[in-house]
Amino acid sequence: MLYKIKSSLTPQYLTDLLPPENCKVIQYSLRNNKDIKVPFTRLEVFKRSFFPAAIRLWNKLDEMVRSRQTLALFKVSLKQRYPEPNILYFYGQRWASVHHSRIRMGCSKLNYDLCYKLYVTDDPACQCGAAMETAYHFFLECPNFNQIRGILLATIEPVSECNINVILNGNKHLSKANNYTIFDAVHAFIISSNRFL
Repeated sequence: MLYKIKSSLTPQYLTDLLPPENCKVIQYSLRNNKDIKVPFTRLEVFKRSFFPAAIRLWNKLDEMVRSRQTLALFKVSLKQRYPEPNILYFYGQRWASVHHSRIRMGCSKLNYDLCYKLYVTDDPACQCGAAMETAYHFFLECPNFNQIRGILLATIEPVSECNINVILNGNKHLSKANNYTIFDAVHAFIISSNRFL
């Protein structure tokens, strides 16, 4: 919408509401000359309203993206800069999906993450005696979960190679249904492990 307003593709009253660029307000040359002046916001409600929020986002865009000649080219440039998130990250039972995401991002309750990423404990060791309880160890090595790991591997291996990347992110070369199968198996493993209760 801000691109349309700046390109005069909207009614004039919207263009009139848009604050000027820095180069029209400030007399000397700045690095951010082409940025739109962000209106002063005293209240959080106004700060989150369309113009202040959209202008802050607009000013973060590269000049090359902002200066696209058509709306279609502008949209293509935005999609290249901000690709669609992996739909698998929003799939599955909420509780298991949250813990799966935490493991993927390195902020889970696994001792390795607690020690080296979150700085909550001093010991990254697993209860099984392994030196580090990483995501790889949890899903593919820990002897505490051998029985449920068998189910995990039996479900994933007919569909895809089973490695830590596939377990955490799915396989981009597979169909959505096959990736759902993988994530269902991973979520069942996380729930059955009782590791994050």
